[in-house]
Amino acid sequence: MIFRHFYERALGSKVKVKLLQRLLNEEISASERELASMLGLSHTAVSKAMKEFHELHLVTPVHIGSALMWRTNKQSYAYKVLSRAMSKSPRQVMIELVADKLGKYRELQKVVLFGIVADGREERHSPVELLLVLRPDAKYEGYLRHSLDRALLELDQECRTLFGNGVAAHLASEEELSSKYKGVVEKGVQVIG
Repeated sequence: MIFRHFYERALGSKVKVKLLQRLLNEEISASERELASMLGLSHTAVSKAMKEFHELHLVTPVHIGSALMWRTNKQSYAYKVLSRAMSKSPRQVMIELVADKLGKYRELQKVVLFGIVADGREERHSPVELLLVLRPDAKYEGYLRHSLDRALLELDQECRTLFGNGVAAHLASEEELSSKYKGVVEKGVQVIG
């Protein structure tokens, strides 16, 4: 999956995404012209999208004098589904999944998302690259190795199912951060630690 611009790709419209983000996150009543001005969009595009949102019962028209205002219908099915779906980006969901799976390991000093997924340059099947940094006193052997390998396998399977991207985990010691993985922690997204 390509994580960047997910909602624009899924909905097929930057206009709808901008409008949805405003309508779902703020309590507003506004005309189409006001919405277009607030969001830097064309009035025509906003008008078309609002009519489609009205058909979904997401917004309700309110006539104030001769002006037509739109109000978000927070009781609608569309609002409930879209507000849940758009509350987090797919990348945020993936980061939370990684934190949930690996956060229980006290032997891990840091877990960092890095590479092209972290940079937002991923392609459809780009791996989710993770750098796992062991604490200085931790040894990657025995129970830790068995348990962590199983957790990484489960994480890989969940990421493939949810997003279509596998996980590429790189295990490093604190010493390797300054040589082999120099700059990864600073450029990456810290998930744990």
